[in-house]
Amino acid sequence: MAFNHDDPLFKGNTKLKQAMSLAYNHEEANRLFYNGTAVQAQGIIPPGIGGYNKDYKNPYKKFDIEAAKKKLAEAGYPGGKGLPTIKYDTISTTVARQMSEFFSKNMKGEDA
Repeated sequence: MAFNHDDPLFKGNTKLKQAMSLAYNHEEANRLFYNGTAVQAQGIIPPGIGGYNKDYKNPYKKFDIEAAKKKLAEAGYPGGKGLPTIKYDTISTTVARQMSEFFSKNMKGEDA
């Protein structure tokens, strides 16, 4: 999953991106869509590539709704107020639809 970081909503708004990462249940997504076999990426450099740091743990890669709400407020959208709709484009397969629905529910703070 990727976002257009040139979009004015995301450009320079690190706290919004952190909030979204904290609101997404990466472990549950791994369980649902990859049978728990996926290696959770902690950064942009994958294992086996120069610069990979096996000891690095991304502090925003954990599922923490309260921290996500705090970051969302710090980003200028307390309680999600004023946050515009974010368009999620995907391909038309069943799994892609399920993944987009899971993402949407996570972003709404709903149980997925």
